[in-house]
Amino acid sequence: MRKPTISLLLGLLLITILTTMVMAKDFTWSGAEESQNLSDNRDSYHSAIAVTDNEVAVAWAGESKTLGIFLARLNRITNSWMFDTVRTSSNRNARFPDLLYANGTLNIVWAEVNENYQVLFQKVDDNAPTIVMDELTFSPIPRIAAGTNNVIHLVFASRVTQERSELYYTYQKPGDNWATPEVIVTQAQVIDGEYGGIWSPSIAVSPNGQNIYVAWEQVNTTGSNRTIWHIQGTWSDSGTNWTSPEQVSQSIPTIKPDIVVDSTGQVHITWARVVGPLTNPTEQYIEYMALGGVIRQVDAYPVKVNNFRPTLTSPRIAAYQSTICVAWHGYRQEALMKFEDVLLRCSSDAGQSWTVTVNATESGQNEQLSLFPALALDGAGIVHLAWEEFQGGDSYRTNYDILYRAGSAEIKVNTLYLPLIMRGR
Repeated sequence: MRKPTISLLLGLLLITILTTMVMAKDFTWSGAEESQNLSDNRDSYHSAIAVTDNEVAVAWAGESKTLGIFLARLNRITNSWMFDTVRTSSNRNARFPDLLYANGTLNIVWAEVNENYQVLFQKVDDNAPTIVMDELTFSPIPRIAAGTNNVIHLVFASRVTQERSELYYTYQKPGDNWATPEVIVTQAQVIDGEYGGIWSPSIAVSPNGQNIYVAWEQVNTTGSNRTIWHIQGTWSDSGTNWTSPEQVSQSIPTIKPDIVVDSTGQVHITWARVVGPLTNPTEQYIEYMALGGVIRQVDAYPVKVNNFRPTLTSPRIAAYQSTICVAWHGYRQEALMKFEDVLLRCSSDAGQSWTVTVNATESGQNEQLSLFPALALDGAGIVHLAWEEFQGGDSYRTNYDILYRAGSAEIKVNTLYLPLIMRGR
């Protein structure tokens, strides 16, 4: 039997070291801008983001010391930020904003809660919001989208009783009032039984504004299992006709969907697949599907999420033409400390192949948490990212700011010297 040579042993050792290094740390986002703290008050949550060729807008909510909805707008020509307060109130808790450029202006929607729950909408340049719906019994998370016809479409989920929730939809044509919100999916349409829920809806609209796609997390009667469902609508001046709900994900449980339509009209959905109990998962995978295609993993390696805040990851997806990017938060299995970052991966061919995964926030090295990404992609192939960043303190449930970072979707890494098994990660 031949004894291994010194060169062979050194080669095996090098492969082991390189493999360990790559497994232990995701690639850096080469060439990306430095992160910027937009809120800087340690009381900021629930970021949203939208972009045009000339502007970037980031919104967030203050929940304890500074109640309200706040906005930062970046003039991309002068590279200067402008800050504004959209909504402030001493007795109503505003939360979960979403942003959209349509009708030549920036639009924002959010939820408020005091004795009851409301969904509010405002053109940012107007002086006051419009109440889209009130007297809701559970906090909605509204999402908005529009096509080139500038009709704005809005969805949210809320309980009609303490045990069951429904999916609501409405729209606003340019210059008109909001249509009366209607229930487009009831709990009974999906799962029989007294208990259950429709959570985390997301909406996307085709480029011409005629087709509406909604995805959501469907909770079963016990709450232990969750799956991703979707419904499609066809819009016209007389209203919207909806198909029957269809299940998208196969594994159980799957959570937190996000949906987008590219310039060709192809629909893309991402979500998280949980391994282990929802209250304390062992690991979580990010999955993706071009609607009507096969389910794929965005990243072959799972993440874990801390038990401080939250316990589940929350992926986001953005598209421009054939470029797709997905962002999610968590830490890797082999990490020594449970400090989370936002991870990012992009595809230039509509999800057929993917770049390497990059650590887009790189804040774990500062013993902090980067959570709940908001994601946008512009026509120049620039990824715009906002997220909640823990700023230290005794409790991981408070002391968060909203940070922003931008960089190219063309993520390139020299893989020449990586072990063969790691290439193409």
